[in-house]
Amino acid sequence: MTRILFLDDDPHVRGAIAESLREEGFEVVEVADDEAAMRELGLRAFDLALLDYVIPGARGDAIARRIEAEWPALPIALMTGYADFPALTGKGEGLPVIAKPISHEALVASVRAAMTGSPSPDGEPGT
Repeated sequence: MTRILFLDDDPHVRGAIAESLREEGFEVVEVADDEAAMRELGLRAFDLALLDYVIPGARGDAIARRIEAEWPALPIALMTGYADFPALTGKGEGLPVIAKPISHEALVASVRAAMTGSPSPDGEPGT
């Protein structure tokens, strides 16, 4: 089973997205902050780290750099509700960016694309 670490500080958003992914057969480990994410990564293997871009006290791209330093082979994708995020940041410094809100079908397709590095349905690599 594919295991995803999902970091989002909003419990409602985190729960809804996690449930959507579980409906597709993914195992989802939910965390609310960067320290919990790092602990979970140290406990078991994951196939993807899905990180909210804005959380209290941290940013998803900074957390991604911490993860990349310790688990360089782990695919990472950022999620954001900021419509202008890709234009402002250059699409997460090379990381796939998934926009919120998102339909179930688009979420699943984007997550699968992020894990493989293949183009997402919109033709962008994992965006």
